[in-house]
Amino acid sequence: MFVFVTDLIKRLPKWLFDALPWLVVFGGTLSLALSFFHFPVATAPAWHSFTLTLGSAAIAGGVFGGITKSDHFAAIFRSTMEDIVWSDRFLEVRSDLDNVWVRVSHALSGKRFPDIKEKLNSGLLRHYFPNNRSFYYTKNRRVFNIKGLSDCGKFLKVEQIAEMDLVPHPDAPKVDYRNKYTSSKGGGQVQTHFSVHRHDGDRRVTLGQEELKPYEVNDLPQSDSVKFYGLDLPTAKYTIKRQALHTIVLDEKPYLKFKFNTYSDGTEVTVRGLSSAVKCRFESLGTIEEYVDVLHDENGGTDTIQKEYVGLILPKQGFTLYFMVDRPGPTLGG
Repeated sequence: MFVFVTDLIKRLPKWLFDALPWLVVFGGTLSLALSFFHFPVATAPAWHSFTLTLGSAAIAGGVFGGITKSDHFAAIFRSTMEDIVWSDRFLEVRSDLDNVWVRVSHALSGKRFPDIKEKLNSGLLRHYFPNNRSFYYTKNRRVFNIKGLSDCGKFLKVEQIAEMDLVPHPDAPKVDYRNKYTSSKGGGQVQTHFSVHRHDGDRRVTLGQEELKPYEVNDLPQSDSVKFYGLDLPTAKYTIKRQALHTIVLDEKPYLKFKFNTYSDGTEVTVRGLSSAVKCRFESLGTIEEYVDVLHDENGGTDTIQKEYVGLILPKQGFTLYFMVDRPGPTLGG
């Protein structure tokens, strides 16, 4: 029946279809008039109730139909629906946000870069969106101390002291923190200190070894000289302190490269112990903005370089330290 009525309405002439809401209002007014004047409640209570209900419903439906057909109402309705659909509360409960992002990205970049839009969207989702990360860093501080040269200047010893405040996803059941260490064979790094401190109000509580239960990370390549392990930590704010001694093989890889595995909000890098014999060149790695010089003398008038990145560093971005060593040349016999 409903389908029949709907089909019948669609077949009406346009002028009649446009006037239909007001015809319904007119019919509702007649029905109310009948209920009060022709079917008084005292003599015809049943008909009075029927025509009163019918008239009230017709007037309400007709007025609503007339309003919804107006352009002004359509604009208001559309704006209200957009506010609801794109509100944070509505988006947070959706399970297809990745698809929403892809559709929005296609609308933004599809016409400009139609040939690479798929790679653009998948790259952003895979590398920069926090879908598979349970924390980020704040106050990420890295200090590198030059410890000296060995074996006629072939190897450079550099100590790294890192301290990061770790802020977890508030709804994550645990923090999956991953760490890496290598042997000193042919260069690499040896971890000399590692500690985790949980923030308990204004206090920091150092976690004991029984609370730090490492597990081997199986989805990363392992070798005899490189090991990856992770920690399952209860959701809380932590400070990670890590100290390692790097042995740099100057003839092979005279640099230290650091790519962050998650977001870093505020990063400071300091290199100490430089001299006329050992110099360092700092380069940003993939960052949108440049690091700011806090303490640096291009002419070598200081033994310290200090850089600061004020904004947000994204995963796989970071910095590189290139080391240059002045070695004594060969002595010619007389």
